Amino acid sequence: RVVLFTPTPAEANPSLPDPKARNAALALYADAIKTFAAKRGLPVADLFADFEGRYGKERLTDNGLHFTEDGYKA
Repeated sequence: RVVLFTPTPAEANPSLPDPKARNAALALYADAIKTFAAKRGLPVADLFADFEGRYGKERLTDNGLHFTEDGYKA
């Protein structure tokens, strides 16, 4: 069985540039993956939507992209 996953959004990190532009690009990839999955009748896990807005409440990454242990649990 094939399941497609969208990317997760980048988390803001004070030592890195603002991830707003990167997240806009990642949103385009997420939309393309969902469109591809819909056309082929494949299930998709929309991690971009699931994680969007969760950042800020707790740190889920070490560097904005790579999950901490808590990030993987989330």
